[in-house]
Amino acid sequence: MIGRSGVNAVLNLSGLSFFMKPAIPFDPGVLISYRHLSDTQDTLEQLYGLRGGRGLALKTGRAFFTFALRQYGRELGLLDQAFLLLPPAVKIQAGLQRLACFFNETGDSAIHLEEDPRQFQWTVENCPLCWRRRSHVPICHMQVGLLQEYCSWASSGKNYNIVETECRAAGAKACIFTIDKTALD
Repeated sequence: MIGRSGVNAVLNLSGLSFFMKPAIPFDPGVLISYRHLSDTQDTLEQLYGLRGGRGLALKTGRAFFTFALRQYGRELGLLDQAFLLLPPAVKIQAGLQRLACFFNETGDSAIHLEEDPRQFQWTVENCPLCWRRRSHVPICHMQVGLLQEYCSWASSGKNYNIVETECRAAGAKACIFTIDKTALD
């Protein structure tokens, strides 16, 4: 999206130049720190402005879901034939629960999924995307992008309204995302 030089600029300004080494093999045991994720989002906003940084973070979240599906889809049961044949509404709910469990097992975020007749509520305590940041508006755009891409994938390409309604960076106790159960299109 931003090319190799753009990625290098973001990594340098984020203090993550050690990630620029060529051909670093993927290691699922190595976790990226909260500071790294938060600093990367902050740097995107500094380099590309609030709107540009938001757009890039949304695209990064979408790309991350695609990467995670390739790496962990079988482990999560998202690629099992029985799961793939579920109706989209059931698949979205079941997959969100599986993703929450996966992130809870592999990180320190503590994600909870709740629902009412109209929406799912995805709550992230100790959010890595806005860690140590302050803002007057929600800023966890990578998470929105990840949830958008998951819902689109699970529903064979439909789009859903997904909004971060509360954010720790804006003073909330947790980052809360609402996901409408009815597709936009």
